[in-house]
Amino acid sequence: MPRENLKPFKKGQSGNPGGRPKDVNNVRDLARTFTRDAINTLAQICKKGKTEPARVSASTALLERGWGKPLQQVEVKRTPFDELSPSELSALAAALEALAGEESGPAGGGEGTAVPGPPGGVRALQ
Repeated sequence: MPRENLKPFKKGQSGNPGGRPKDVNNVRDLARTFTRDAINTLAQICKKGKTEPARVSASTALLERGWGKPLQQVEVKRTPFDELSPSELSALAAALEALAGEESGPAGGGEGTAVPGPPGGVRALQ
């Protein structure tokens, strides 16, 4: 498609001013009237289909319509921070800010006072 045919819409102008066509609902309702026939056809293909892929596809379609698609597993990676309470996270954030402020200060020393951190967690020097 030539680029000169691509014209952006003016601000506030819709690309579809009439909205969704009214016939969409009618088409959906009409298609749903064939549900019983479609299921019967899938069942026949499942039982007597000429090829294995046709039978598998029909079987899958029937199972998904009857039972829904199978659930997918999602792997969730957890960190040690997931176990901290909001107050522990706040204390850790304060300790890290104090440490960052100390690193940007004058060099040397390396000694300081301990900043309370989460129980069993990291402690920063101040």
